[in-house]
Amino acid sequence: MKPNRKILIYMNMFLLPLLPLALCFCAFFLPPQYEESFMGELKYKCNRLNKTDGNRIIFVGGSGAAFGIDCALVENAFPTRKAVNFGMYAALGTTVMLDLSEDDVREGDIVIVMPEQDPQTLSCHFNGEYMWQGADGAFHLLFQLNREHLRAMIGQFPYFATKKCAYVLSGQPPQPDAMYRRNSFNEYGDIDLSACSANIMPNGYDSNTPIRFDEAVLSDDFIKELNEYTDTLTRRGATVWYYFCPINKLAVANDADIDVYYDYLQSRLHCQIIGNPHDCIMESGWFYDTNFHLNNSGKIVYTRNLIRAIKAALGDSTPTRITLPQMPLLGDSSNVDSGLHDDASNTGFNLHDDASNADSGLNGDGPNTGSDLHGNGLNADSDCFTWEIKDGAAVLTGLTAEGLTREELTVPANLDDCPVNRLPADIFAGNTVLRVVTIQENIRAIDDYAFSGCDTLETIRMLHVLPQHCLAGQHLLDGTNAILAVDADLQTQYLLNYTWSTYAERIRGE
Repeated sequence: MKPNRKILIYMNMFLLPLLPLALCFCAFFLPPQYEESFMGELKYKCNRLNKTDGNRIIFVGGSGAAFGIDCALVENAFPTRKAVNFGMYAALGTTVMLDLSEDDVREGDIVIVMPEQDPQTLSCHFNGEYMWQGADGAFHLLFQLNREHLRAMIGQFPYFATKKCAYVLSGQPPQPDAMYRRNSFNEYGDIDLSACSANIMPNGYDSNTPIRFDEAVLSDDFIKELNEYTDTLTRRGATVWYYFCPINKLAVANDADIDVYYDYLQSRLHCQIIGNPHDCIMESGWFYDTNFHLNNSGKIVYTRNLIRAIKAALGDSTPTRITLPQMPLLGDSSNVDSGLHDDASNTGFNLHDDASNADSGLNGDGPNTGSDLHGNGLNADSDCFTWEIKDGAAVLTGLTAEGLTREELTVPANLDDCPVNRLPADIFAGNTVLRVVTIQENIRAIDDYAFSGCDTLETIRMLHVLPQHCLAGQHLLDGTNAILAVDADLQTQYLLNYTWSTYAERIRGE
């Protein structure tokens, strides 16, 4: 018996108006679910800024500030001031941090704005999804945002509400692993880097985020927002300065233009740039997992230079006595992630582990095709790739005739007794046969546009138990409709990860 059409119409007319009410209930009345996530720190940063008494030095920026500053050292250098780290997350947006800090800056404060040297952070970029996560349980923060962000917030509201409801019903709120979670922040708002001992990036830098010093990276809207912020705080009796975020020297694409860029930037800003930008461009050994995130030793070096810049701007000639650590060796990451996750989630994978890097049995000079190896295990598809050995690593250079016919491929772990640790952009690009690619844990970075033009690609399967062990840029999936398939138990880790959350809508658990 067919249902009465009129009844269905009346039911829809009754239920549809209830949907917004249900979403509002889920969003605003259910318990906060993002407390332990990285964005869960945002409301605590806002509260810390509001509650900290006395004259203060406030650092405003993205995660480069959170990873880069040791506020205890700052307070030791300026005993009459309190230090507040108001650096959060570049993908959230720099101007959001300006909005959220503006009302709580007081007369006598020094505010140092230090965005990453990147087109996204030097613009009015805003991410509504991250803002909902950060405001969960502190929705009064939304009233401090620029009205122009309202549309993005409304667009992301249904997703936030339904996702929050799902977490409540499952009884399992997101519990991010490793560095990117709320309890990584200390009482100042700095990230505790005691477990971040060395640079873990392949070759010492992330090639997907080159750093440029030219006019094109600066948005006029960003300059306008920052100048309005500066003018407002100056009238209030506060001081606003600009300081360059930590910058990985290996990632700088045009270091010859730094001084020209500095002069141009200063001519556009209403606030003073303090310090020497060259002091902020540091050797790769001082960094951790991005071109803007320092390791524990690098933070000390950068903070000392910052303190000296502040003293110079204040006319303070007292010496800065901070003992500098020795720069860690690249790849000396034996303590990375130590204590940040339990044994169940720690695979302890090693690029030179015999179990995961079987001998290919191939030797010789120049490019190799791997034609003598075709079997089972982590190198089963090595006969589908060509490569060359460079600096102790196997660098993939293309696909063999056999590889070009395959619909499914697994990127090898080891070739010629050398680890494969990177997936270059030109290996799969333009392939119209491939349907499934499996990326094993040995791959520590995937170049942008690696799958561009792969019209038939359906699935990119990630085997990394810890998503932070593989770097990906913002253009990983450009030119393909493929999904990112991860273990179902790890899906939340990927969705909340600093790098992989960019692709949240295309991450699937399996």
